[in-house]
Amino acid sequence: MVTIRSYETAVSPILASHFNDLNPTAPLTARQLDTRLSAWGMAWVIYIDEAPAGYARVAPLPGLAGHYDLDMMIARPWQRQRVGSQLINFLKHELTHSDVKHLSWGITDSQTGIAQFLHHNGFDIDHKEQILARPHLENLPPIPVRPNLHLATYSRRQAIHLFCKLYEQSFRSHPWYQPYTPDEVAADLIATTDILFLLDRKRPLGFAWLHIDKQGEGRVEPIGIVPAGQGVGNGRFLFLSALHRLKQQHARCAIIGAWATNTAALNLYHSLHFRTSQTITYYTYLL
Repeated sequence: MVTIRSYETAVSPILASHFNDLNPTAPLTARQLDTRLSAWGMAWVIYIDEAPAGYARVAPLPGLAGHYDLDMMIARPWQRQRVGSQLINFLKHELTHSDVKHLSWGITDSQTGIAQFLHHNGFDIDHKEQILARPHLENLPPIPVRPNLHLATYSRRQAIHLFCKLYEQSFRSHPWYQPYTPDEVAADLIATTDILFLLDRKRPLGFAWLHIDKQGEGRVEPIGIVPAGQGVGNGRFLFLSALHRLKQQHARCAIIGAWATNTAALNLYHSLHFRTSQTITYYTYLL
């Protein structure tokens, strides 16, 4: 007998065991999985004869009203038995007339089975993103000499306000536009020096948000130049400045992502010896 109920913490140990069986190189503790399924979203568990057989979780994508990220897992013993399709059909019915209008699932090129599953259940390809990496930050090209350009950081309140303003100007007309609210920036901004602002004398032209994780992996995300400052080398100046700053902060490598259709950004990253390490294809279902 198949039943689907809202997620409860009590089943997290069993679900974590199933998850780790499928993901031995990236295991989760029961507490970590519980955090993933409990926080900032909605989650359900599918039971086969009262045994937890998998889960589905949907969580809102910041800045995109009605767009939700989908995360699913079906335990190995119940795969290829239409259990996943039953869970998807439940979601389609359960979320009808809700705030959820788009369900999105990103998969890598190696996950061909999931791609077939999504296609079979009515999902279509929305877009592809490339993750690019530079494995070391030694021998970076020098920052171009541009006497009119300089970098600045600001107080927390000023940085949040200016970041939101410049992000809007830089990406509003692009399909990869995913705006931030001031509260979202405040929640993620650890130090005000993490956001570098590019100025032409006193006029703000762009921004680069730097991140370094505990393993020393540096990321520049997001990075943007307002339309009036594009096409004249300002993006290269800012990106190189960000990479040099990551190097000064002892990052061992650098990662950046871009839509596969963003040829201007990809050309810049390739020119600085970034290479594609992964391609993620996003599938979407419209409710």
